[in-house]
Amino acid sequence: MLIAAELTERIIGLPIEVHRSTGRGLLESVCEQCPCYELRQAGIACERQVPVPVICKGIIIGEGFRADIVVAREMILEIKAVAVRSPCHCEERSDEATSVARRTLV
Repeated sequence: MLIAAELTERIIGLPIEVHRSTGRGLLESVCEQCPCYELRQAGIACERQVPVPVICKGIIIGEGFRADIVVAREMILEIKAVAVRSPCHCEERSDEATSVARRTLV
């Protein structure tokens, strides 16, 4: 199993490579498919549209959101198809409510 730093290093360029190949203007759902293809080609497991529960005081409250792509059961890639990029599209944080590190790659 890859550690987080190695996993990040291996996947950081995939969205950029996909964007260079496909160009702009694709729907978010299409933009999910391409990185998954590239991840699988690189031998890295991934899943699309994975429900992530909200955990409050150790109790699962319900489904908090659906992660666009979960990579190697370690990282979440949130795909954003936007007309104009803003600073909120480039954040990295740990989300205590989901117990999964969230990283947004644009």
